[in-house]
Amino acid sequence: MNRRITSFYGPREKKHKKTDWFENLFGFPEKKGYDHVQGQLSVKGKTLRSAANGRSFSIGTFETPSLGELRKRAVPRLEEAVGTLKLKLVSGDVSLFHGEEDNRFATFQAASQFNCLEFVSPVNTPEQGITKYTEDKTQGPACAIACAPATLYRNYFLPFPTVATSSSASSSTSSKGPVGQRNARQLNNAAEMLELLLDGDESDEMFVEGGYLLATDEVLEAVNRRLPDVDLEELKEAVRVGLHRDVQVTSTNWGKTPVDEEEQLVTQIFCSACPVSYSGNPVYLWETLATIVLEAAYEATLLSALENRLRHGGAAGSRRVYLTALGAGAFGNLMSWVVNALRRALDVVQGTDLEVYIVAYGKPDKRLLKLVKDFKTSTSTSGGSPAKEAPAASAAAASPRRHPAFSPSPHKAASSPSSSSTSPKKHHRSRDAGSEGDERRAPRMRLPLSPPAAAASSSSK
Repeated sequence: MNRRITSFYGPREKKHKKTDWFENLFGFPEKKGYDHVQGQLSVKGKTLRSAANGRSFSIGTFETPSLGELRKRAVPRLEEAVGTLKLKLVSGDVSLFHGEEDNRFATFQAASQFNCLEFVSPVNTPEQGITKYTEDKTQGPACAIACAPATLYRNYFLPFPTVATSSSASSSTSSKGPVGQRNARQLNNAAEMLELLLDGDESDEMFVEGGYLLATDEVLEAVNRRLPDVDLEELKEAVRVGLHRDVQVTSTNWGKTPVDEEEQLVTQIFCSACPVSYSGNPVYLWETLATIVLEAAYEATLLSALENRLRHGGAAGSRRVYLTALGAGAFGNLMSWVVNALRRALDVVQGTDLEVYIVAYGKPDKRLLKLVKDFKTSTSTSGGSPAKEAPAASAAAASPRRHPAFSPSPHKAASSPSSSSTSPKKHHRSRDAGSEGDERRAPRMRLPLSPPAAAASSSSK
């Protein structure tokens, strides 16, 4: 099905404009092609080296754990991080937060696709490279360029069959299989969820292309009829995220401002929302599935942040985790879905000493403001909950079949933020350099999933 409809997406994008951030960093231009890039760079263990300028970069370790795997690993360790959960809403450029010394070892959620890359549309391919990410002034590409060597690794050097499902997987190219993502060989963090959800004859009608989950109205309707008979927690636990640990921050401000401190390491979590607005479907058809994906993404991010905090012993900024309004921009996810998913994920890690920052661009959405206000109110009236209660909260969330996203339980209490906590600096930006949530540019036309005669009308969002 994906091969049949690709021609209806419209013309492929023009070649990216000449920029020099890639050449400044790696010593050669990316435009010479995929094979040339692989030939100029090498990966050994956790280090990527450029033969062109002799520079080496820390690319840490990469894996794609499922929510189910993260629950098994992290929930039993909640008691090791007992403390007061803090929640704050901050405004600014997420790439500048990457470069702050106080955020060394912090965790950043990045709005991405299911291939852990940053494509502006389903027709983009890994062969087009990462230099052009600067043309998409949204949150995900800002995170990707801030840690460009790690991004380059995920595009050009990820081994297949991917080693990413193992918690011990390292960023190396020792796999006997092919190396690097290609047009016909990409990560798919939604694959296992789709296997649980679809009958075999529908797999061609709901699929991932360029990291985007796409579907026809008919398939979404069939999926919604099936959901009451599906264990929704099992479905949620099948969703995977890209977990890239301890990667080097090399720049801020879209590659324009170098970060020369080689020890400025952070952990990035690459999450995708459902691209509701990209298939031309009615929003209501996506509601339950999109909410499942959002809940999985936020809980996986916070559990990964907990692992990161424990791995670094709470040192430097390792207690900090920066979240985004995932999918609430051009992807068309309703902010109410996002807030409900955030609320449920926060319940899982209440009673820990994580410092959670929701990064907003410009004026924060009133529903995010209310979430933070409600959180502070609940903590001030109850005095917080011990971490040992958090597994019970997680277990309660794991009851099968009934999906609670649209009638969430009251937010559980956690202690109020300490006044001694150091808040990140605010980094205000102009509108043309915004980076809130997944404010990816909307497609210039609806992407029809049926022959032209029955296709949705072209519209600009």
